[in-house]
Amino acid sequence: MKKSFFFPTSHFLLEVIHCELGKVERVILHERTPQLAESAPFFPATNEVYRFLLAYFAGKPQKCNLHLLALEGLTSFQRDVLQICAAIPYGKLVSYGDLASALGKPQAARAVGQVMAFNPFPLLVPCHRVVRNNGYLGEYAYGRQVKRWLLEQEGVRVTRQYPYRIEEALSQYQHCFDLC
Repeated sequence: MKKSFFFPTSHFLLEVIHCELGKVERVILHERTPQLAESAPFFPATNEVYRFLLAYFAGKPQKCNLHLLALEGLTSFQRDVLQICAAIPYGKLVSYGDLASALGKPQAARAVGQVMAFNPFPLLVPCHRVVRNNGYLGEYAYGRQVKRWLLEQEGVRVTRQYPYRIEEALSQYQHCFDLC
């Protein structure tokens, strides 16, 4: 039986769904509604995710332990992309092409984008830190405004007008894999 816990933020409500094994199966961002309220996590893995979310929204980021996530149903390519993406530090950005190159598959930028589009663990695997190589934010499953808001929470300066673009040169961020 699957269970969920809810974590409110100032802009949305996160639902963390976990399976019988206690691993996190999916994270969903909901619009804030009165019907959905914060609830307590049930398993040790989700307690750790809860602590991760508290730290993230307090501006004290941590890396998520990928062993908490139910990666078993993904292809090896999807797992590899999510593992590399999870290594992107808080407040840093890379392009889809950089992520593909870090995987040793520089021609796979679009395939990386597809994995990011269907990332079942937003925030835990920070796909919002992956942008287009021209500095534009690109798409985000929960909308560009949410992606912009998440990046701004991490100190990334983003233009206020659509199409959103980071204000600094992307090259400032591209060395982040050396830091991981």
